[in-house]
Amino acid sequence: MGKIIGIDFGTTNSRAAVVKNGIPVLIPNDKGKNSTPSVIRIRENGERIVGEEAENTAAAEGEHTAFSVKRKLGSKDGIRIGGALYMPQQAAAMILRKLKLDAERYLGEEVTEAVITVPACFDEIQRQAVRDAGRIAGFKVRKLIHDTSAAALYYTVKKEPLSQKILMADIGGGSFSVSVIEVEDGVVEVLSSAGSSRLGGEDFDRRIAEYIADVYKKKEGKDLFADRAGRIGAALAAEKVKKDLSAAPTARIKIPRLEDTEISVDLLEALTKDLTVKIKEAAAEACREAGISPLRLDKIFLMGGASKIPSVRAAITAVTGKEPDEMPDADLWAAFGAAIQGGKLEGKFPHLLLLDALPYSFMIETAEGILTPIMEKNATIPLKKTVIFTTSADNQTTVDISVYQGESKQKEENRFLGTYRADGIEKAPKGVPRIEVGLEVDANGILNLTSKNISDGRQRKFSVSFLLGLSEDEIRKAAKEEAGQKAGYCKTCGHPLSNEKNAKFCMYCGAEINPPDKGSSAGREIRDDGISFQEGTCPVCGKSIADTESLCSNCGFPVISITGNCGSDEIEKIKALVREYRARMDKH
Repeated sequence: MGKIIGIDFGTTNSRAAVVKNGIPVLIPNDKGKNSTPSVIRIRENGERIVGEEAENTAAAEGEHTAFSVKRKLGSKDGIRIGGALYMPQQAAAMILRKLKLDAERYLGEEVTEAVITVPACFDEIQRQAVRDAGRIAGFKVRKLIHDTSAAALYYTVKKEPLSQKILMADIGGGSFSVSVIEVEDGVVEVLSSAGSSRLGGEDFDRRIAEYIADVYKKKEGKDLFADRAGRIGAALAAEKVKKDLSAAPTARIKIPRLEDTEISVDLLEALTKDLTVKIKEAAAEACREAGISPLRLDKIFLMGGASKIPSVRAAITAVTGKEPDEMPDADLWAAFGAAIQGGKLEGKFPHLLLLDALPYSFMIETAEGILTPIMEKNATIPLKKTVIFTTSADNQTTVDISVYQGESKQKEENRFLGTYRADGIEKAPKGVPRIEVGLEVDANGILNLTSKNISDGRQRKFSVSFLLGLSEDEIRKAAKEEAGQKAGYCKTCGHPLSNEKNAKFCMYCGAEINPPDKGSSAGREIRDDGISFQEGTCPVCGKSIADTESLCSNCGFPVISITGNCGSDEIEKIKALVREYRARMDKH
C-alpha cells in the first residue's frame, strides 16, 4: 500500500508531511524548502508555476498570478489567471497537485491518497470544495481534518500528556479557528470550536495596505490602488510590515517614496482593533460552549502567521488569563497531525483516537418557514439523526426539504445549503404518508441524506452536493484536464518540468526529460530491529543525503557514516544513533 500523506492546505502557504519510521517529517518542495507559497502563475505559453517563483514575480506578472484561492472555495467567484477563468476548486487543485508531485519526488513512488486539513470554521460547502479540489488534483481524499484537531493529534503523539484541556487557535491567512480540546491517554476529543472563514491575516494586511495607500496619496497625489500592480505592491508591502511588527516596535514601508515612513505596533493595533475583538470573542465563545472556565485551561497554543501579531496574542491572553505557550514549530503541527492521521489510516498509532466535533448546527425548514435544529453544533461526529416528514396537501407525491447550516433563528442569517426532494410518495390524504429522512454527518464533517417511504420501505441515499458543489461529471472532467498537465521533475537538476507540450529537454539544465532506463542505482534496503531505510537516505525521514552532509537538512538527524556500504558495525552505529535521536525528540 502506498503512503498516505498529510497536507496542511493554507491560504498563504501550504505544507505536506508523511510518517517515516514512526515520526512525521515534512516533505521538501523542489526548492528544498518545507513550505510552498499558495500562489499560482500561468505564463502565456500555458506553463504553470506554483510556489515561491510565482510569489516573487507577482508584482510584475499580476495579471497572470493568483493569490488566496482558498478564500474563494465555497463561492461562485471564478479566479482569473491570465486570460482564463478557473473554478476555485480547479485553482486549489493546482496547489495540491504541486504538493503531490513534490511528495512523489521525495518518496520515489506514486502518491494517490491524502489527509487534508480544513479550518474548523469551514462550512459544508467549503469542505466539499476542498474535497473536490483534492480529487481534481489526483488524490483519493481519505479524510478532511480540522487544522486545530490535527495540531492536537501531533501534540498528543509528541508529548503524550496524561490528561489536559488545551485551547488550540489557528489564525491563518484567510481564516481563524479556536478549539477547546481535551487530551487524555491518546484520546483527542474536540469539545467546541469557533471562528470565521472570512477573517485572517490578509484582513490585517488589507488594513495596513489601505493606510499605505492613504499616505501615498497625500504625499504623491496618486492612487496606489489604481492598477493591479500597485495593489499587489501595496499588499506585499503590508504583509512585510505585519511580519516586521511581530518582532519589532516599528516597521518601515517598503514602497518607493515611502521608505522613510514608519508604522508602529500601536498604530497597527488601532487600525485592526475590530478584528482582534472578533478573535477575542471567538476564544471566549469556544470556552463557554465547552463548559470550561478559561482559567482551567492547561495549555494555550497559537498557530498561523497572524498569531504572531502582538494584539492578537494579547486578545487570547485577555480571555485565558495567561500567555500562550511558546512552541517554535507550532506552525508545522497541522501538517504533522495530518500525516499522523494518514499514518493511523495505514494501521499505525493504534492508541490514538480522534473525536471531532460538528462546527455548525444543521437545520431543516418546516412548512411554516421555521428552522428546526436537527444536529447541534459541537456534537461528536460521525453522527446520524432521523426526522419524520409528511405531506401538507392531498395527493402530494413529493416533499421538498430545505437544509441550512448555522446558529441563528433568522433564516437569512444562516448558510442555505440546498433543497432535497423526496419523491415517489403514493397519493393519499394530507398528513397520511410518512417519509423518514436521515441526516448523516461523516467523520469529514460532510452531510449525506437518506429518505425512506415508511409505507413501502423504499429507501434512497442522496449525497448532497448542494448549490455550489461540483457534479461528478464536472469533477471527472477537471481531474482529467489536470492529469493532462505535463508534470514531474528533472532527474538531473531537480527543477519542475515545463508544461509545454512535446518538451523533450529540461529548460533549466538541458538534460533529456525521459532518458533510456539504465537500471536502478538506488542503494540496498536495510531492515534491522525496527529500523528501515535505504542506503544513501536518512534512516529517520528518508531524505536523500550527500556524502558531504553530516546532518540531514530535513530533520536534523546526524547522517554520519551511512552514505556508503553498511556493514554490521555501521548498522549497529546507525541503530544507536536513531534510538538516541528519537529519545531526544520525545523529550522535546
